[in-house]
Amino acid sequence: MTRKGEWARPSTGKSRAAQKPIKTHGIYKNAAGQARPRIMIEADPFILGHEQTILSRLINYQDSWVSLSHFEEDYFSDPKHRHIFRAIVAVITSGQRPVPAAIDAELRRSGQFNAVGGNGAVTSISLVTATDAITEFAASELQDRYRRKRTAQIAEKMQRGEMTPNEAQAALAAISDETRGEGHGLSVRSAGEILTLQMDEHDCLMGDRVLAKGQPLTIIGPGGIGKSRALLQMAAACITGQPWCGIPTHAKGLKWLIVQTENNNRRLQADLNAIKKWVGEDWPLVADLLYIKTLENDRDGFLSLGDPQTVKRLSDLITEVSPDIVAFDPLRDIMDGDPNQDQDMSATLQKLGAISRRGNPTRTTVVLHHALTGRKSASSAFGMDRSSYGRNSKALFGWTRAQINFSPGAEDNNETVIISCGKNSNGKEFESVAVMLNSQTMIYEVDDLFDMDGWRSALRSNRPAGKTKPRRVELVAPLLDAGPLSQKDLVNAVMATVPCKSSRAYALIEAADDAKFIKWKPTQKVYAQP
Repeated sequence: MTRKGEWARPSTGKSRAAQKPIKTHGIYKNAAGQARPRIMIEADPFILGHEQTILSRLINYQDSWVSLSHFEEDYFSDPKHRHIFRAIVAVITSGQRPVPAAIDAELRRSGQFNAVGGNGAVTSISLVTATDAITEFAASELQDRYRRKRTAQIAEKMQRGEMTPNEAQAALAAISDETRGEGHGLSVRSAGEILTLQMDEHDCLMGDRVLAKGQPLTIIGPGGIGKSRALLQMAAACITGQPWCGIPTHAKGLKWLIVQTENNNRRLQADLNAIKKWVGEDWPLVADLLYIKTLENDRDGFLSLGDPQTVKRLSDLITEVSPDIVAFDPLRDIMDGDPNQDQDMSATLQKLGAISRRGNPTRTTVVLHHALTGRKSASSAFGMDRSSYGRNSKALFGWTRAQINFSPGAEDNNETVIISCGKNSNGKEFESVAVMLNSQTMIYEVDDLFDMDGWRSALRSNRPAGKTKPRRVELVAPLLDAGPLSQKDLVNAVMATVPCKSSRAYALIEAADDAKFIKWKPTQKVYAQP
């Protein structure tokens, strides 16, 4: 999805085409195809030396492919260095190591071999000393000059009336994100400045900021419980402005990207057909704003952040799609190292956050992660143990700003799922809700009849949980106001009153009978009011 020779190409999505430039072989153009001047950085001997240091580091040290992946050719003032940088990126993107011979071959292919100095030019640069300290200083100097140039350009646009103050603030924030690593790399404001900041009134995307702009959300549950299907439904609900499993959404029209490694196209097609019927006339919104990484080649299933090429591909994918929300399903398949080790988990989450928010610091990250299995684990999805529901939850819990726990509502199936709030740092936790997967529509629907307290009590006891009795049994008696009904007719009446499956309706009638709200008359084979 990224053209050869481009380190990170800006998005060309329809909704942002007029705002973001298109980079084509070193020439920037807007959506109308009009060229605009390249951001040139004046050269001096020291800067040229810094540029050679960065190029040498990229050639000789594989770890630099990640640490310097935010560099673009506009960071380089010398045209020769820009050509070499572009060739290095093309070689790395093709899956090769950027040794001088491979870079020379790419320069010949692009017709720039003689322009950079011919034989020995790349080899000479590869011999430049590029220790950690020297590289860090060189990167800082180049980024500093690049940032000053971009800032001056933004100021000029404001003076000409081509950019509003809010647009300028967003552009400056983007520059800061692009050039991370400059100076101490930390943002700091006085208390007075913080109080004067203008907050985004639309940063709440679902619930009370359980999903919000710029913050990570984790969805945790055992394998096979339906997290992936629920994630698709969440995306569709947000895009169309519908509630998700009883939780209100406020993210209509925002773009989603789901990076997943488990479900093939047949499964995705079935789930999307169900969603298409569910959203009805709003389907065109979902069709345009929901993007899914599919499984179609041998690289699609390997997304470990421990591989620099994978980091590059993911970064380019997110840059190209330019989503407002990006979700990763599951965390296990993008881990760098052992998910049970705090150090590896923390390193993975830091990389994930950097990749997700590159170019858009308000982008929301959603991560799906597996929970432990069994009765004890299910009981920890709520209550005082809810923070420890996920595998290696300590590091993950500290990183995420909100957490949604999925746990089974029965011992022998996942037809009923309990959705509870494990954490919400920036808002009020939502109340736990039971949902059932409608076998006809394959959409999760709120199950108002589920006895949440009874189920939790059963999980915490030493006895088998069995089947919990439904609540709201008082709803049955009024259905008999007009007279007695047969069991079948009463079941249909219950299903028409409270959307539920027939099995739930039978259980509700039985519970109402036990509670003496209604009475079974065996001779007439009807239910009546007592």
